[in-house]
Amino acid sequence: MMTASYNGANQTASIIVQPPGTLSVTLQSVSVNPTSVLGGTSAAGTVTLSGAAPTGGITVSLSSNSAVAGVPPNILVPAGSSSAQFNITTTAVAINTSAMITAFYNGANQTASITAQAPTGGGSGSVSWQLLPDPFGTNYKKNIDAIAVNAQGVICVGGQSGVATSTDRGQTWTVINSGLPNAWVTALGFNSLGEPLAGVGLGLPPYSGISSYAYRYTGGTWQKATGLSAGLKISDFALDQTGAIIAVTGWAGDVWRSTDNGNSYTRVAAGIGAALGTPGALWVVRKAPTGDLYTGGEPGSGLFKSSDNGSTWTAVGLADPNYQDNIFAIGWNQNGEILAGRHSSTSVHDLNRFTGGQWAYSDSGIPNYGFFGSPNIIGLVLNGAGEVFAALNDDARGSYGGVVRSTDNGQTWTPIMTGLPLAPVGGIALDPAGYLYVICSHNATAGSSSSLFRTVAPP
Repeated sequence: MMTASYNGANQTASIIVQPPGTLSVTLQSVSVNPTSVLGGTSAAGTVTLSGAAPTGGITVSLSSNSAVAGVPPNILVPAGSSSAQFNITTTAVAINTSAMITAFYNGANQTASITAQAPTGGGSGSVSWQLLPDPFGTNYKKNIDAIAVNAQGVICVGGQSGVATSTDRGQTWTVINSGLPNAWVTALGFNSLGEPLAGVGLGLPPYSGISSYAYRYTGGTWQKATGLSAGLKISDFALDQTGAIIAVTGWAGDVWRSTDNGNSYTRVAAGIGAALGTPGALWVVRKAPTGDLYTGGEPGSGLFKSSDNGSTWTAVGLADPNYQDNIFAIGWNQNGEILAGRHSSTSVHDLNRFTGGQWAYSDSGIPNYGFFGSPNIIGLVLNGAGEVFAALNDDARGSYGGVVRSTDNGQTWTPIMTGLPLAPVGGIALDPAGYLYVICSHNATAGSSSSLFRTVAPP
């Protein structure tokens, strides 16, 4: 601050002293890849400078002109680098909708456009399924336990045989096990760069979480992350509002965060459910269209919400004082209402919807297989046409399951089973073009413990 004084009056002015090289570097561009994604999925943004950032890096401000596309408020280009990537989240849309992403630095701005697409196909039409080739080869007879799809349409599946990927909607597969231990893959996800993440347990279920680790696939090999405590079970991955990775764990019920795309993790919350006097294991984490994170898990703990990227959590309902219900699925309808699927040996109503300020049963039309009521809900996805799909798993009560669809925001459901065996579904995913994928267990026809199915066309 500089001050000039004359005849009893003062005037001031400020000057900002920047590190050497800062003013010589300008903002060159901002880009989006891909430029069109299925509404509700993510894309990668990149800011590029005219040269390398000086000591301390350069912070570029980001904004979006539409709620359809969300970006972090800023991105740091590290010292010595000329570019940095950030995550762009989109919301589900009924019609194709575009948004403008703006990057701003030192008085200059650059823009790029992204389009959130409604899925191809008419929506609410007939759905049929087809069996995909075995991801791990013709001799594959083991379990597939996890599936994830990124914004570019890359599919990852994992299980007892490691991890395999496909870039052609499951028609051909490549096994990517370099650097991965001979262990059971229990969870899959992607970082903001679109690189696969894996939770790996040493041993077979139910002990696969003992000495569990997180891995990042980069540069053609898997790299083990640092910072995680031993003896965890990595249950699920999600990205927060800044593009950082959130990982939740079974057994301890901890929440971990990585700000370096999965190289290292820091525990940001411990024993969430245990704080309420329940076992506290967490099985699922999802980011809502609002940017809030939701997680849930083992008997009685209920559902939790975080509005600060995982640092603090608040119970938001569905706690069970009898410790019977596991929450395995979290999703949304096109109105932004929360849907939660439970896994229970006693509950007749295993799908709940938060509407009108309270939780309500939302399982009308879900098949009752004649045992204890509706089957367990282990996965929920929303497509761009506003349809919600739920994966059913009744493995413990007779090896039944399947997929159901709701076209009225989760109030009523209809089975979509043409071409799909009546078998427990172990996972469900949606790709950017609107195709659905499910893992089916105990598929004797296919001759393996688990098989992968895809819709013939987008619903």
